[in-house]
Amino acid sequence: CYGIGSSMPIALDAYYRFSRIGLPATIATDPHMQCVSAAQLPPGAVAFAISHTGRTVETLNALQMAKGSGAVCILLSSYSQTPIGRIADVELIAGARETAFRAEAAASRIAHLSIIDALYVAVAMRRFDGAVVALDRSNTIVEAHRLGERVRESSPRSL
Repeated sequence: CYGIGSSMPIALDAYYRFSRIGLPATIATDPHMQCVSAAQLPPGAVAFAISHTGRTVETLNALQMAKGSGAVCILLSSYSQTPIGRIADVELIAGARETAFRAEAAASRIAHLSIIDALYVAVAMRRFDGAVVALDRSNTIVEAHRLGERVRESSPRSL
């Protein structure tokens, strides 16, 4: 997962979600390490980039490295026909209108998080048995770090 600036929290959310269902997801927060990570991807791996504008130099560099290593490159952006989109194999466009005081803020983040959520559920459904086992394991680990009375959450089988 790759993203810089206001796209980094979205990339982190994708990393958290996909890791919890057992996918070997990784994230690097430093732009140089993003390029190193991308260059090390094996052919057929997925490089998932988030860039609101589709024009962020650091994210473009990481996706170029991933492309060079043979990874499938996916871009989540608010705009089509962008420099990063031109090298992506798949573009997911979730445009949202921002106001003058909230540029690159709430609306685009909510749209991008919604796409991440939909992808997470779709991937979990396709890998249902493995996702349920991984999610149960993840929930047990997370639950061990909570204080007080335990709250019963819905079963992962209700994905």
